[in-house]
Amino acid sequence: MYPALLTQVAVRTAYQAHVLSHEIAAQTQLHNRMRASAALLALAERYLCELSEVLAISLGVTTVARAIKISARQQQHILERRGVAAKVDADLAAYRIADALSNARYLKRSTKARRFEIIGEVPETGRHLLVALKLVPSEGATSGEDEWWVVTAIPLGKRKLRQLTNSDQLTVLPNGAA
Repeated sequence: MYPALLTQVAVRTAYQAHVLSHEIAAQTQLHNRMRASAALLALAERYLCELSEVLAISLGVTTVARAIKISARQQQHILERRGVAAKVDADLAAYRIADALSNARYLKRSTKARRFEIIGEVPETGRHLLVALKLVPSEGATSGEDEWWVVTAIPLGKRKLRQLTNSDQLTVLPNGAA
């Protein structure tokens, strides 16, 4: 064989391998997006837990609604925003909300109407999580009944929790509020 022909064959083979690797990467990316989308659809509107009677009284609301829900968009928001700091924080904020609400320790004063910020401990991790809840009145709810929705969840470090407890922003919840 001639050297020029060998060079052409080598160049063509390298080009075909290059094109094939891009096709494989594109297919893999598409497959991963479809899996992520399917996972989000499964979370479209997820029930988390029940708001305890004592906690509802501590919040000062008069509603019979107790079911707390989270939308897929909010859970994705929590994962993305907290994932910037650390995956551990993102996982804590996205998947331990019910634990924090069942171990509520403090109420944080909120500046918005019908928005409540609760700080609870996640016993398995020894960390605290601030969970912001919104009470949607029956007039604005799709179900026609009052609804509780998670707005966001933020992991609190020991330093931030100490700052908040030393300020006048927190109200200590009675034992058994969870």
